[in-house]
Amino acid sequence: MQPRIDSKPRVLQLSTVHPWDDNRICRKICGSLAEDGYDVVLMAREAKSEACDPPEGVELHILPTPRNRIRRGLMSLGIWRRARRLRPDIVHFHDPELIPAGLFLRMLGYEVIYDVHEDYPEKMRTKKWIPVPIRRIIGFSIWLLENLGSRFFSRNLFVTPQIGRRFPRRNSELLRNYPRLTEVVPETLRPAAGGNLIYVGGLDVDRGTLEMIAGLEAATTPARRLELHGTTDDAVVNARLDAASSSGHLLCCGWSSRTVVKERLAKAVAGLVLLRPTTAYRESLPTKLFEYMGAGLPVIASDFPVWRRIIETHECGVLVDPSDTAAIAAAIDWMYQHPEQAHAMGENGRHAIQSKLNWESEAEVLRNTYGALA
Repeated sequence: MQPRIDSKPRVLQLSTVHPWDDNRICRKICGSLAEDGYDVVLMAREAKSEACDPPEGVELHILPTPRNRIRRGLMSLGIWRRARRLRPDIVHFHDPELIPAGLFLRMLGYEVIYDVHEDYPEKMRTKKWIPVPIRRIIGFSIWLLENLGSRFFSRNLFVTPQIGRRFPRRNSELLRNYPRLTEVVPETLRPAAGGNLIYVGGLDVDRGTLEMIAGLEAATTPARRLELHGTTDDAVVNARLDAASSSGHLLCCGWSSRTVVKERLAKAVAGLVLLRPTTAYRESLPTKLFEYMGAGLPVIASDFPVWRRIIETHECGVLVDPSDTAAIAAAIDWMYQHPEQAHAMGENGRHAIQSKLNWESEAEVLRNTYGALA
């Protein structure tokens, strides 16, 4: 690696899977590093929403969208060439398929950080596009890659303590995905009453899309309405969405910009996060949960032990069995029928984000990691 002449460390944030406007990568990590004076380059796929701009001080390079997963895999293997042309001092990548490229860059002398957003080995075991007989093989292959790579990378960052159990302690840090304080919706923007339920994120089966629809249909409050801000490639889910939309209680918004999402959160009654109890999700800390809390929304959430500790400690929502349609319907009706109690729950959640569960408290981990490498 050729040494750089200037003294300001140049950082490359790299992903072949995530769109460049991914909130963790773009708004939190890139934004924080740019604010701290780093020369930040972001290389990732095209944004899902057109109405967005990168943070100030972030140089954007958009990768071509591959036609299929095979082409994406090939692009990932050769991405190190693109990375070298940008002359970074630190390469921070966000996808397990980039581990081979990350190892090669490490061999060439670059400081390399692997950022683990999810339990990828477990997630592969539930992917429908992977033939059932080889799901475990692919999951094990990713586990093996992570196990090998994590020992050689400069640092490993992970979003939950449960994921971190698989990584060596000497070079790994927990960097939770809490919202930035700038994303907290001011109380003055919250409506006095009324509004829609809201969900933000992918609409795949394991994310509870079918259960949200069933619970909405079983609820009895005439004014109930659910906004879905996301998409899916699942034909079964899309057919169910089309059928349910005719009732007038369901509004499918597609992918929305961060600005639009923030505006809709400010006007919502409650936020839904009803992930199914898969191994990958039971111990996850979904970003949307904290975004709802930061917006002053009470949450209707799956009753997982990790989530229960947060929601019960801060008294900020209602827990339900995500497979129980009647329980989901009852929670929806309760939010509409008890506006004062629901509002108090939302304010409890907002206070928890403002006082403790925010990105600013986590960013110190990022600063220390980069400070040690730079």
